[in-house]
Amino acid sequence: MSHIAKVIIALPYDGGIQTYITPSGKIAYTDCNSFEEYKLQYEARYKKPASDLVVMPWEEYGPMYDNYRHANWQEISEESYYSAFGELPPLKYRRLSPDILSFFCMEATSGAFHDVYIEHETTGKFYCARKKITIAADELLKSFLEYLQASLAIYDYDTAD
Repeated sequence: MSHIAKVIIALPYDGGIQTYITPSGKIAYTDCNSFEEYKLQYEARYKKPASDLVVMPWEEYGPMYDNYRHANWQEISEESYYSAFGELPPLKYRRLSPDILSFFCMEATSGAFHDVYIEHETTGKFYCARKKITIAADELLKSFLEYLQASLAIYDYDTAD
């Protein structure tokens, strides 16, 4: 992206950015002209230290985001799955494959990121991850299967239509 030179992110990384720095050095969406100014504004606004903020070149951020996108699945309890299903109406409730059901939590966690839940009917296990609500069904399934292959190394599925 030519209008982004660097991004400002918080650590531990949660899949999003705080803002970005233009090639001219301007901090987007603020009146700040430097990272130091931004940190002072951040501390005043959020009433917490800005020591977790870092600046990263755009070219390094892309691979970090891609890694996060695939690495953040975790197994959860059946109770957690059904609790999330019952809290708010689920979004995009669908079958990703013959034995994999998914839905997104209606409430966003950060920007376009929502928690997505998966029930793996064959194993009886449940999973959760934070993904963009706009992720295509086939990309979501691919991300989940990559996680399963990395953690269990025994799954081979065809995608559903």
